[in-house]
Amino acid sequence: MTFVGHSLVGASLAQATMPAGASWRQWAFVLNLYVLLAFFPDLPLPGWGHFRYYFSHSLFVNLILMVPVTLVCCYYRSRRNFASYPLVFGAVAAWLSHFPLDAMYNHGRGVAIFWPFSAAALNLPLPWFVTLDMSQSLASAYNARVFLMEALFYLPLLGGAMLARRAWLRRRGPSGYAA
Repeated sequence: MTFVGHSLVGASLAQATMPAGASWRQWAFVLNLYVLLAFFPDLPLPGWGHFRYYFSHSLFVNLILMVPVTLVCCYYRSRRNFASYPLVFGAVAAWLSHFPLDAMYNHGRGVAIFWPFSAAALNLPLPWFVTLDMSQSLASAYNARVFLMEALFYLPLLGGAMLARRAWLRRRGPSGYAA
């Protein structure tokens, strides 16, 4: 999966979990955070990302990172009204979304989410998702088609999340509470 698919899924989850009445700064922060978390296992950090695919795409390795961060956010939520629980769990969902999204590629390898305990891989291939050809320019016709297929597949998810949020806010009123 490229940044296009991960970003659109992260943005969709931000739409679904953002509290009513959030400021534009809160929107910008949450949207960027969710997109970053949805893409986190692919970040080009030393010893991480596609350089060590089995490691960075292991559910267990990511849970070791995710659980303490989630617990700290929940602790601060209970103490200082830091973030709503839907925002915290939406961030977790954005991070976890990476694994099934990457498993949808038809390259046949799947994602080694059970590493180091098992060599089994999650493989849910969809025939229209192919990997980028890094021997070509990112703007090549082939790679542009890869980006376009992801956009066409995931933009309806974002559109549906936006419509659902609009309907929810209309029903609840501007304060977010039932009218």
